[in-house]
Amino acid sequence: MKQPIQKFEFDIAQKAKELFTYSLAAEVLLDDCEILNNAVTITLHGSGDNKEQGRNLKTNKYLQGPVMIFNFPDHDIPDWNTYDFETSTFGSIEELLSAFFLLKQCLDFGIEKISLYGFSAGGGALINILAVLNSDKHANDLKRIGITQYDRLMIINALSNGLIILDCPLRSVDEIIDFHGETPDMVILSKKYRENEMIPINRLDGLRGLSLNILVHFKNEDEVFSDRDVNVYVERLKKYNKNGKTIVICGSSGKHNDPSIPLWKQYCEYLQQPAVTRRPMK
Repeated sequence: MKQPIQKFEFDIAQKAKELFTYSLAAEVLLDDCEILNNAVTITLHGSGDNKEQGRNLKTNKYLQGPVMIFNFPDHDIPDWNTYDFETSTFGSIEELLSAFFLLKQCLDFGIEKISLYGFSAGGGALINILAVLNSDKHANDLKRIGITQYDRLMIINALSNGLIILDCPLRSVDEIIDFHGETPDMVILSKKYRENEMIPINRLDGLRGLSLNILVHFKNEDEVFSDRDVNVYVERLKKYNKNGKTIVICGSSGKHNDPSIPLWKQYCEYLQQPAVTRRPMK
């Protein structure tokens, strides 16, 4: 029998205190008729925002089923003009460790089907999460939070059973600079992503060999991201996820932060398809 959600959340919070210097504030959101049984969607919020992005998607009935929300290290940034980008975790393994920690907790809870939703910078982080899981490069960093090579394989299997949603994903900081112009802060961020080899559009090759169900969505006339590299991004995504299924949704209207009707329509259609659960990897 599954442990109560309250205990699950409490245990996560206690373990997180020993591993992280900030509060993840992780929560599991359920409708009245739902239980956290075999599936969950974890949401990855955009830059400077917080877990409430995920709560809004659940409250407004966009995301269905159990939803886990949490804060990245660089959350709730009130003023970008006074923020110290030199000390930020953007584009680094430290940015991603909290998400890996939660993936492991879900695995230990017995969840075999995990979906990830990443918005904007959260979509960039999502690609880096997949690439790290599919490589040994950061094996020692993951061991610090209790994730073994076998755990990585099991997490990949759980993600293969779920759905990857990339909603207006960050491709690169360089694309933003090309669109809005160069600023000292963006130069710092660009350097971080480059030196840590975590430029999302370049790390799509980290999906090689995986078999994922992916929905990726781009907006027309996005006021935050340009469409400079959209075609290259899609081409690489399909190339490296050739063993899986990639559905591309383009052309929706509205501002960067507005929910996309075409995306969520496609999401509902996906959920209506017969589920196929893959056997755990050896």
